[in-house]
Amino acid sequence: MKRVCAAAFALTLAVSSLVWAQARPDLSGSWTLDMEKSDPAAVAAGRGGGFAGRGGGNPNQIVIRQTADELFVTQNGQAVPYKFDGSETAGPPGGETHSTAAWDGGKLVITWKREYYAGVKDGYVTSRGKDVYTRAETVLTIEKTATAPQGQTTTRKLVYNKS
Repeated sequence: MKRVCAAAFALTLAVSSLVWAQARPDLSGSWTLDMEKSDPAAVAAGRGGGFAGRGGGNPNQIVIRQTADELFVTQNGQAVPYKFDGSETAGPPGGETHSTAAWDGGKLVITWKREYYAGVKDGYVTSRGKDVYTRAETVLTIEKTATAPQGQTTTRKLVYNKS
């Protein structure tokens, strides 16, 4: 009976480890934008948005480094860390932006809020959104949903191939 319980316990641990590993894929690596598979509007909006035009680098490439506690996304020479503990991070660049990251099954969801000065007429405004990272073998898909201060919501898909 003890052997059966020990075997069942070992099997439970193995399955739990497998489920956890599947739920949190490693997003690390260099990723190159696949313009043909990405939404044209997302490509035209700055090769992934949020980082465009800042600090040089290749706008068609992102580099991700992932640890157990956080994710670092580098694009156009700008690195932005996201912590998995739910704490808020400043960035990505553009206005006063604050983000949080959380796992939702096998997807990483980065939720952000950006406040910026839109001119004398509108003053300070706020836009919100979320970026959902999904990996399937050598393909990384980022679905970016943003809600503008006026309430319009857009969703764009960017597809990257592992470099």
